[in-house]
Amino acid sequence: MKKIGLFLLVFLVGLFVSWYFFTKKSAIDTIAHHNEIVEKIESIGRLELVRMSVQDVLEYEMVRQWLPNAKAVLIVYGEAVGCIDLQKIQAADIFVSGDSISIKLPDPELAYCKIDHQKSRVYDTRNNFMSSIQLIDEAYRAAEKQ
Repeated sequence: MKKIGLFLLVFLVGLFVSWYFFTKKSAIDTIAHHNEIVEKIESIGRLELVRMSVQDVLEYEMVRQWLPNAKAVLIVYGEAVGCIDLQKIQAADIFVSGDSISIKLPDPELAYCKIDHQKSRVYDTRNNFMSSIQLIDEAYRAAEKQ
């Protein structure tokens, strides 16, 4: 009876150590492949000049040393807004010629982008061994960064 209890204790400790090692320490690098589709561009006509609806098919891979690589495929919907910051215009950017005024505008920039989690979906996950929430969370962060 003592041998069974000792075996069970060693087995449980080994299982815990394996779980901790493979889920916390096994990721070496991550790989993300993006296939983005701009669905719609809308002209606004103010400081925010365009609004883009973007769909991203994201293949996210967490490279591991000992286990098979964890993979997730997400379809991410988002919105990005482009603008021109008129506060960056300086006196040297304004040209007066007779009754005409020309203004050299600053380069356009991204005002903000956000993911629509209501429309976004996790399509598939593989080899995630008890870390699927971490894998999907990192994939969404990679999509937002992109």
